[in-house]
Order: sequence, then C-alpha cells, then structure tokens
Amino acid sequence: MPYTALHHNPTFKYPFYLPHPPGLLGGGIMVAPTSKEDEYKDDIVKMLYAFVRCRMFSVVDKLANATSKVVVEQALYEALRISRAAYESSNGSLCELEDKKVVKAYVAKEESVKWLQELLKQDVIRGLEVCREIASRALTFPAKAVEASA
Repeated sequence: MPYTALHHNPTFKYPFYLPHPPGLLGGGIMVAPTSKEDEYKDDIVKMLYAFVRCRMFSVVDKLANATSKVVVEQALYEALRISRAAYESSNGSLCELEDKKVVKAYVAKEESVKWLQELLKQDVIRGLEVCREIASRALTFPAKAVEASA
C-alpha cells in the first residue's frame, strides 16, 4: 500500500500507517513510546491508583469513558482537586481502608498533566486512547501487591 495523504494526520507527528517508514516496525506497528511518555503516564496512574484503592472509581471511570478533551480535563481537574485537598490535610490521607491502613493522596506532577493536555490538543483520538490506557492501568494490581498475595 503506497503512502498517500489519506494515511497521514497533519496535526500529529506520526503517520497512521506506512509499510516500512523510519520509526515503525515492519507491518506498520509503532515502536514503543519514549520513556518520558511512560514516566508521564505512570505519574498519572499513581494518582488514580489511590482513588481505586479507596473505591472512588468515578474519576477513573470518567477518564476511561471520555469522548472528548473537555471530559478528560474535567476528570483530571476533579482528581487533582481531591488529591490536592487530601494531600494538604493534616495527615495527607485520601481514605482509610477496612484494615485500618491509610491510603495517602498523590498529586500528579504538573509536567505529566501538561503532557496529556498537549497530546489531546495534537491528536484527540490518540489522547483518548492514552486516557483509556491510564485508567486501565490504574485498575490493575501493582507488581508488588501481586507478589505479596502469591
């Protein structure tokens, strides 16, 4: 399949599909994202994971089911506002679990939030896909928890 303008999104720096261009593996599969992108995603996942542990799923659900940039920004604002308020409280806890363990709030770094906002400005479709990935990862058990239960 030859490259045509239909295969390229001019607002984003990567083509959707090319047979074998630089930066893509054979068959048009994209190379794994940079480690900086992973750091940004991990930072947002870390913030949302505290909500999951506290069984406060609404913010994560909004992010996973977002259909526009506006919905993502509202969900991020809500998560940041609640996390920031809990972080600045006397003990910094988001909630207390049944076994009396305290879940500490975590506020994502500004650069992580800016990265996601920029991604949504450049390519809304890819940004929404990343939001679903972040939400899904927040719902998983971290490696340490899985190892401890085995």
